[in-house]
Parts: sequence; structure tokens; C-alpha cells
Amino acid sequence: MATADQLEALIRSHVNGDDTGFYAIALRALASCDHTKSARGHAG
Repeated sequence: MATADQLEALIRSHVNGDDTGFYAIALRALASCDHTKSARGHAG
């Protein structure tokens, strides 16, 4: 799950029109979600 800091950064980058930052933060948040699922033993 994305952290509050990641969500805040995602919103800020969107509001500021920073597409590169937006996608970088989104990918990082998704990667942390996938890592959390893997740590719990869930596939996919």
C-alpha cells in the first residue's frame, strides 16, 4: 500500500504538471505494493 508521503508527493507532482515525477512516484508506490504482497506470500 502506498504511504501517505507517496500519495502526497503524487498529488503534488500532478498539480505541478510534473509528469515525469508523477510516473516515477506512481511506479515506486506500485513496486512497494507488489513487494508487500510478495512478503505476505500472495502471488500476482
